[in-house]
Amino acid sequence: MPPSLLQRLPLPLWPPPAATAAPAASARCPFCSSDEDVEHLFLRYTGVATIWHAFGLDEQQIASLPQLEGVWDIPPPGQPATPRVWHTILLAVMWNIWKRRNNKVFNSVDDPASLVLQRCASDIDLCSHRCKNAESKQQLRNWASYLYVTIS
Repeated sequence: MPPSLLQRLPLPLWPPPAATAAPAASARCPFCSSDEDVEHLFLRYTGVATIWHAFGLDEQQIASLPQLEGVWDIPPPGQPATPRVWHTILLAVMWNIWKRRNNKVFNSVDDPASLVLQRCASDIDLCSHRCKNAESKQQLRNWASYLYVTIS
């Protein structure tokens, strides 16, 4: 830039004034004001049980983080799935629970469990389009269809 143009710019340009206020750092759950940790986020907060129930998992199967980690190694309840497909499904669930939390924190929007399940089904369906294995592709589509039926 020519020096004359630099002299005309109001400095500082960065950060913009609105960006200088950082979001409040809190260890509180945005849904219920309990202490928020990984176990609370994925197993305890409002509406999460409904999400896990849609995948055939109940509170007894996932009462703690070690039990949730153990779900990765068991065959899925209900619909058949290879381990790789089941892991993809679990990742979609956890990813959408995380996005629900962030939508509450950053946008003050409380997504209902049905919307989270719809997003899970959509993500699982998208994964099926990238899948090269015919059996895995069909299993992913079956899970997505199952979820779409469950939430309607």
